Amino acid sequence: MEWLLPPGGRLVAADHYHPDGPEIWQVYEGTAGYRFDGEEHTASAPHEYVVPASTSHGHPWNAGEQPLRGGQIIDTGDEPMPGLTGGVQGFFETSFAFAQVGQVNEKGDIGGRLQNALTIHDLLVPGTFLAGPPMALQRVGLGAVAALARATGKSAYREPAFS
Repeated sequence: MEWLLPPGGRLVAADHYHPDGPEIWQVYEGTAGYRFDGEEHTASAPHEYVVPASTSHGHPWNAGEQPLRGGQIIDTGDEPMPGLTGGVQGFFETSFAFAQVGQVNEKGDIGGRLQNALTIHDLLVPGTFLAGPPMALQRVGLGAVAALARATGKSAYREPAFS
């Protein structure tokens, strides 16, 4: 996945980790800030960093005065993982759809708490978990909130408007 952020822009996502496989982030142009294993870092292009499996990290933000262009690679090794990669794609598309209508807050929560929990649960779990709470607690808690969200008519995925 490739992305472009204006000065002051950031990718949405609370600190989280992936139990399987590394995630590779690349800075092609500009200066990125990012969190890795609880510490904040800044790096200018060209730069690449690898987040090992089960390591807490936050997505990059533009820490410079020029546009930031970078990329994200989900390394699934020799075995394709369409559930993980498709879920990540769906999560970002849903985030963009809610951002297009002004329904993403500065922490990256989309469409309110019920919507956010449903989207995370259905599109990202079990490939992604929030940093901190135990996996089992997240599965149960997010599952219950996701069920409530579905009962109110919400769906996990929303397609963004493409121009």
